[in-house]
Order: sequence, then structure tokens, then C-alpha cells
Amino acid sequence: MKASNFFFKTLREDPKDAEATSHKLLIRASLIKQVASGVYAFMPLGHRVLKKIEQVVREEMDNIGAQEMTMSILMPGEMWKRTGRWDLYGDEMFKLKDRKGQDFCLGPTHEEQVTTLVSQTVSSYKQLPLTVYQINTKFRDEPRPRFGLIRLREFVMKDAYSFHDTEDSLRQTYDDMRRAYERIMERLGLDYEVVSADPGAIGGSLSQEFIVPAPVGESTVFKCHACGYVATSEIADAVVPPATPVSRPDLGKVYTPNVPTVETVAKYLGLPVDRIAKSMMVLGDSEPYLILLRGDRTLDEAKMNRLFKQWRFMEDAEVEAVGGVPGFIGPFGLSKSVKILRDKSLDDIDWVVVGANERDYHITGVSVSDLSTYERVSVSAVEDGDYCPRCGSPLASFVGLEVGHIFRLGTRYSEPLDATYLDKDGNRKPFIMGCYGIGVTRLVSAIIEQYHDEYGIKWPWSVAPFHVVVIPIGDALARAEAIYGHLKGAGFDVLLDDRDERPGVKFMDADLVGFPVRVVVSQKNPQTVELKFRRTGATLHVTDNEVVEAISAEVPRL
Repeated sequence: MKASNFFFKTLREDPKDAEATSHKLLIRASLIKQVASGVYAFMPLGHRVLKKIEQVVREEMDNIGAQEMTMSILMPGEMWKRTGRWDLYGDEMFKLKDRKGQDFCLGPTHEEQVTTLVSQTVSSYKQLPLTVYQINTKFRDEPRPRFGLIRLREFVMKDAYSFHDTEDSLRQTYDDMRRAYERIMERLGLDYEVVSADPGAIGGSLSQEFIVPAPVGESTVFKCHACGYVATSEIADAVVPPATPVSRPDLGKVYTPNVPTVETVAKYLGLPVDRIAKSMMVLGDSEPYLILLRGDRTLDEAKMNRLFKQWRFMEDAEVEAVGGVPGFIGPFGLSKSVKILRDKSLDDIDWVVVGANERDYHITGVSVSDLSTYERVSVSAVEDGDYCPRCGSPLASFVGLEVGHIFRLGTRYSEPLDATYLDKDGNRKPFIMGCYGIGVTRLVSAIIEQYHDEYGIKWPWSVAPFHVVVIPIGDALARAEAIYGHLKGAGFDVLLDDRDERPGVKFMDADLVGFPVRVVVSQKNPQTVELKFRRTGATLHVTDNEVVEAISAEVPRL
């Protein structure tokens, strides 16, 4: 391909609305153009990267026996209503009606459709296990699209689905898929972690995320560097450090005027915050609950979402209706309808201060063991410095991008959709399922976040839009075209930058776009050409006839 005919235009300045490094470089290097908020067109350079990533994914899916198909993006709402996800997805789903008034949606994922299709085709255990996948466009109406390709309303995803007659069969495919994902990450040159994760709206009994460390990531991961324990913040477990050892005050009600928060109560009483018990009132699945947790801990929303199908904090009037006093809520004197949940952060603490359910009063010196508890729960967020639940070493957090997620679904979708097969005894059983997703468009950004410098992108060889850019300087176009032809003949993707631009502009564009190898052919050096390797900055001078061999020798390191 000749650059003079290629559809691209680079920019020298960062776009004003771009925050993430990858977003800035994707725009400046002419890989993508914004169509609307959270919606982007892939320009030819970006399209080439996207298709190379897709090919890596496709090859690894095919290698484990998954069969590629293409499902419809437009789906009837009825199948989503049967699984309960029509309402669960809420405003994040693009919903529409056809001319007959029937509900449809643009697929954010395809569990309902693929389960229906398989149930219409597979009737016997003899046809199992089965794994199918697609690389297709998905739609989610994100309330706040941001960071370019990281949080989108329209994106490309590889989603695979497996169907089984036994848990052992599911476990084998799940493990095969995990290893395939690991090979994909390694072929893309990414540093990554496989972490235990929250299944979220997809559901299932077990899930793991593939997280790429990146400063603009939206996942917080806790890791123990001593034993290797690693999990996302939504499901991470930890041992809370001991509360501050202080003298226990007498048990009794004390006057605490105008101190309705944990921090102000602690300051007023001269006690550490971890000796005050937070009392938080919520409606969980329409029932009132009081949640007690240590004063220095915060409630984790994802953990609450797993505890209840639906929940929210109670309004002041609702708190008062069950005997609570807003600002001074405590576990005593509430209506019997209120169930008290004690968070595990209070497990190893002997006494606390609680609200008295009387305005301007708290109760000091309350034994935690004396608190009437309906259930012990784990709903507080893990923090840096908490202790590993396996070995007791300190946990440390990092921020990363979720680029892949694998799930053991069980019968979450097959049961409500009546998707069944006949087992060896002739009995009808629901399919046991797994699902496995990779964000293909997000991988583009993830790679850039890990591979860039102040000059631009540094693409790994496996996904670079072109492997080599050949730049003629002066009266050297004929030589450059000959080298270009030799490289193409050797199987390299090559761009010949024959534009009528100054050498400096071509060099800057080569660094910005991130071609792994730059070949400079100058009339001032008729005997040699200069090779520059983008990842290392190393240069090499070889004859025209040695270019192919010299680049081939470096490919394993690129």
C-alpha cells in the first residue's frame, strides 16, 4: 500500500475531550473517528488492527474446537423477558418496537438467543459438548461513555457459549477456554492477571476476569504478592486489621449533640473511628434491614447486589417508621420487622459505640457479642493493607481494564427458556452452560495503554496495522519501491510512504502510528538503508538486499 493513496490524516495536537492516553493516540494516529458519544468508526489503520486482533482470537477459539457463527444483533424482547433480564438490564439496553408494536432490543450479549438456537438443534446428550462463538457488534447504552474505546455504546466482542450434560464437561471446557484466553493475551503481548470476579448481570456460579493493568482501568484488583491470591474488589475477601486498642468506656447512653456522622461522633468522644459502628438502613428485596459495620469501612455496592436482588438506602421517613432516628440510628429499639446484619469487619472487635435511636445520643461500650444479629454478612469494601484471606500477608491494589470474562452459568438460561436435551436414560434435562467474552475493541485500547511513549504508539508485531513503513528521502523512490516489493514478497505488511512531505513529518507519523520497523532509503546513502525498531529505538544499517533477512531476524522480539 502506498501512503499517497491511503485514507488517513494524523494530528499533531491531542483532542480536547480525550482523557486516556489510548484515546488521544487513537484519534491523533487516525485509527478511529468519533461518530457520536460512545460510537466510533474504525478508519483503515484502525480497521487493520481490529481485524488482526480478531484473527488471533479466532485462531485460538478454533484451536479448542469452538465453531464460529453469526447471530442476529436485533432480538425479540420476549426471550429476554423469560430470563428476567429485560428489566434487569434496564436503561443500558437499546430497546425499540417494530411497526406491529412488538418489543425488540439491540443485543448487549447473546445468551438468550444462542440458548434458543441450540435448543432447536441439539436434542441428545450424544451431541454434547458443543461450543459456538461469534465476533460481532454489541450495543449498550452507557450513561457515560468515556476513554475512547474503553467504555462504548457500540463495540465488537467475541462471545462464546458452551453446552454440556455434566458439570465435569463444563469444567473441562471452562479450563480450555481459560488457557485459550491466556494464549490470546500472550500473543497480543499484554501483561495481564486472571482474577476471581463478580458474575454480575450475566449470572452463574463462578467467573474470572482477564485484567490488563492500566491507569484508566475501571476495575480495582487486590493481589497478594506472597501467595498469589487475586480478586476484583467486588468479590475480594480479606482480614481486616485489628481495631485501635483503647480503654473501654463504661456501657451507657451518652449525650452527643449535633454529631450525626461516624467521624463527628469519634471526634466528640475522643475515640478512633474504628470504634464506632456504622448503622446503615436499607430496603433489601422490599424488607427493612439494619447493616452494622466498622466505622472505618465502607459499603461495597457489588457485594450488596449479590446479597439482594434489589436494594436501596431507606429514606428518613422510612427509617422513622421502623423506630429509627436518622443520624443516630442503632441496633436497639427498632421494630421487630427490621433484621440486623453484622458485617465481618466487626468479627474481631470486642466493643463499639452505636447510635441510641434517640436524637443527640449514642451508647458507648457495647459488646459486639451482645448485638442481636439476624445474619453475619460480608458487604464492606476491601482496602489496601488488609490481610490476605489465604496467607495473612498485606494485600495491594492496582487498577486495570477488564478485557475478558469467563463464566460457569449452570442452568441460568436453559431452565427459563425450556432448553433441554434427552440424557442417556431418555430423561429431559436442561443444558448446563458456560459463556466466555472478550472485548475486541477494548483490546485495541488496552494494547496502546501498555505500549506507547511520548512520541506515539508502539504496536506489537502481531497486531500492527503495517509491520514496516518504507520512507524514501530525496531521489530514492525507485530503490524504496524495490525494497517495498521484496518485503511484500516475504509476507510482511508494508506501507510505502511516498507522500510529498518533509522527512521529519514522515518520521513523526511513523512514530505516532507505531509501525514496528521503519526503513529509511536515502539518496545520500546509496549503499545502505537505515532500519529503526520502534519498540527499542535501536537502529541498524544494512544493504538493500539484506533488509528482509535483517527484519526477519528481529521479528521474535517485536
